[in-house]
Amino acid sequence: MNEDLLITCEPVSDSKVKLAERVLLKLRLKLKDKFYYISGRRLSAWKYTYETHVDLMPETGIGTEGQFIAHHLSRILTHPAFETSRSALRECLKLAEIEDIRVGLVRSGRIAVYVKTGGLWTNIYNAGSYTKAVLPVLLQVLLAIVFVDDVDLAVPACKAEDLLSTIADLARRRGLQVVVSAKEEGFARAAERLGMSAVAL
Repeated sequence: MNEDLLITCEPVSDSKVKLAERVLLKLRLKLKDKFYYISGRRLSAWKYTYETHVDLMPETGIGTEGQFIAHHLSRILTHPAFETSRSALRECLKLAEIEDIRVGLVRSGRIAVYVKTGGLWTNIYNAGSYTKAVLPVLLQVLLAIVFVDDVDLAVPACKAEDLLSTIADLARRRGLQVVVSAKEEGFARAAERLGMSAVAL
């Protein structure tokens, strides 16, 4: 759940709104490793230092899409309990056009994500829209039940079947249900070819 959910359009003094904010915050903290809604604004949320250089595993939450990548990758790549997820992540990195991935401490004492693409290492911020749109989806399917808004964001129709197939495979391995939305018609056709349930709105 995104922090934006807790922000009203303008200041509100109503005690019911304050109560709702507290309830949502508790819910978000309890569900942070079990459920995640990946929004269609995941590309516009990326900021070089804010979203790719983050505090090491804060107790209060994981922030927006760019931030949770660093937090969760730091766990998957280093913690023994995530060995299965680590192997699955390695298998599907190629789909995100990533050859290798690392999370490391930077001078400020925060953690940053680096990817190897085209034979060169770079901060993930420089990896391109396709990689930054697809990696959050793949990573979160490895960890939680997912609702993905605009799964076709920055993804050409020619890659629709590969992406949906990988998402479905990861979900099956973990016994999860994944719901995705897309505006590109090619994604609906790809979903039908893969035997997924597709509904047009």
